Amino acid sequence: MFNLKTKAGDTVKLYLKFFIFLLLIGTFSITGPSAQSHLTGGQMNNSTPPHLTTQLSPDDPQVKAEFDRIAAVPYDEKNHNCLNKSIDLRNYLVERGAPHTHILFIEHESGEYMHAFVLWDGLVYDPTKTPPTYGEDYNRYVEELEKLGFINVTEYC
Repeated sequence: MFNLKTKAGDTVKLYLKFFIFLLLIGTFSITGPSAQSHLTGGQMNNSTPPHLTTQLSPDDPQVKAEFDRIAAVPYDEKNHNCLNKSIDLRNYLVERGAPHTHILFIEHESGEYMHAFVLWDGLVYDPTKTPPTYGEDYNRYVEELEKLGFINVTEYC
């Protein structure tokens, strides 16, 4: 049980003990590069975690297989539309360390709808299009969609 009625001196002593306790914790905690170096036998481990590959390539069979898996999911306006599929693909790529991945929208001239796709290192990946688009030149892809009445490419936030 705590006694809430204490003298002013007791309160100061309590604060002082708490402050000393915090200093001791800070002194004995293992943080920072020198502690990490000590724990790894003097060698820093700066390698990328095994599930991240900074050299991820569209030629990787696992990337293509995941793209094909996403593309094979039947289109559903609510759960598996072009944005959902693009988000799934981009998340897969980013989780594996793929740089320069973006989800882009292209608006139809009617203003009634938009289409989403993934841009990765300047190439387009569209798992919703029939047939799916894998690694197509961005300009060529946009030109194809412009012929169908699509205009104004913007980036998804």
